[in-house]
Amino acid sequence: MNPERTLIRGALVLAAAIVLGVAVVAITEEGGRSQQAWAAIAAAMAVLAAITSAWTSQRVVELQETALEPNVVVSFDFRSRYQLAQLRISNRGGSPAYDVRIDWQTPLKTTENKDVSILGPSGVLPILSPKDDASVLLGQSQAFLNANQQTVWTGTITYRVGTGGTRTMPLMLSAEHERWSLLHNLEDQRTHYELQQIPDRLQTISNELSDIRKAISR
Repeated sequence: MNPERTLIRGALVLAAAIVLGVAVVAITEEGGRSQQAWAAIAAAMAVLAAITSAWTSQRVVELQETALEPNVVVSFDFRSRYQLAQLRISNRGGSPAYDVRIDWQTPLKTTENKDVSILGPSGVLPILSPKDDASVLLGQSQAFLNANQQTVWTGTITYRVGTGGTRTMPLMLSAEHERWSLLHNLEDQRTHYELQQIPDRLQTISNELSDIRKAISR
C-alpha cells in the first residue's frame, strides 16, 4: 500500500480514538448528568462526523489516484490473429508506465524454442503509454499448445509510475483454458483471412490470362 495513504489513514484513526477517549473521560469524571460532560460528548460527535467525512474524501482521492496510475497487464492472445498465438502486454491505466520489465521464473518460449522477448533486446520497455499495448508472436496456436503441455508460467512484472515510485506485482499466465476451447468461436477471423487472399488469387488469374494471350498471339 502507498505509504502516504497509510499515514493519512493512521492519522484519521488516531484522531478518532483520541476524540472517543476524551468523551469517555468526560463522562467518567463529570458524571452522566453533567452539562460539561454532554457538551464534551456533543463536541466529540461533531469531530467524529468531520473525521468520517475526511475518511470518505480520502477514499475518493485514493480511487481517483488509482484510476490515474498505470495498470500493466500481460496476457495470451489467441483471438486477434487467425490461427496464431501472441503474448500481449497492455497498459489499461490512465498514465504511462516506465521501465517495464518481466522476470520469468520459467522462460516462455515460442514454438521454435526461442525465448520470448516482448520488451526488446534490453529486456526493458522504456515507456508504455495509456491504452497502448505491445505483442510478440508465439507461433501457430495449436502448435504452441502442443509444445507446452504445462501451460502455466509465473514471474513478476515491474515498472515505474510518473511520481517515481516502483510497482512490482506477481504474474501468472495460463493458456490451459485454450487447449479445449474453440479458438475461433466467431467466423469473422476466417472471413477476413479469406478476403485477404483475394488480391493474390486475382493476380494469379491475371498472370494466367496474360500467358494465354501471349500464347494465342504467337
